[in-house]
Amino acid sequence: MAVQIDSTTIKSIIFDFDGVLCKDLFFSSLKDSHPQIFDYIERKIFKGSGDLIDHWMRNKVSSDDITRMISEDNNIEFDLIKKIFENDVLNLKIDQKLLNFAREQSKLDRQVALVTNNMDIFSALILPRHKLDEVFKVIVNSADYSLLKTDKQGRLFDVVMEKIKTNDYSSTLLIDDSLKVKPIFEAKGGHVFTYDNFDDFISWTEKILPDYF
Repeated sequence: MAVQIDSTTIKSIIFDFDGVLCKDLFFSSLKDSHPQIFDYIERKIFKGSGDLIDHWMRNKVSSDDITRMISEDNNIEFDLIKKIFENDVLNLKIDQKLLNFAREQSKLDRQVALVTNNMDIFSALILPRHKLDEVFKVIVNSADYSLLKTDKQGRLFDVVMEKIKTNDYSSTLLIDDSLKVKPIFEAKGGHVFTYDNFDDFISWTEKILPDYF
């Protein structure tokens, strides 16, 4: 029987980054300035049939490796594509409403953490740029552990739980857009909201966490 979720049940909230806190794409400015290269990146890296994107998020290849490959395959200077990439990363838009929600949950004495399947660039540039560590006291990036959320029965979630000093998944809510991680987190006893947009999320939250309102 499913456990009813309410404001007394949830003691910890774990947020995803890509697709939740941020929906912008890497290399997004290339869509206008270099559309053929943008299409190449989408096809070769992000939507390809190989494991390149997963290797990047496990830190088996670096951001410089990726930008060098783009440079060589598209006859564009490495320094230029690297600069474009880093500028786009620094200009990623974070959902401020969801970030404020996380801040308020922390004020309500809930543990708030962030776990992301992401790249070396996240820890190097995105995290400090947006001062995410001022909101999330625990931040776990797959590239720092060479583990995706789906690896080893969700070991990356165990890392987060260890860092927030709890093993009680039954009092933990995960906000994530991935359908693949949902059964993994639920198998550990946790609760999952599959995120699409802030309005739907906040409508659901009004019933689950009324102490926020």
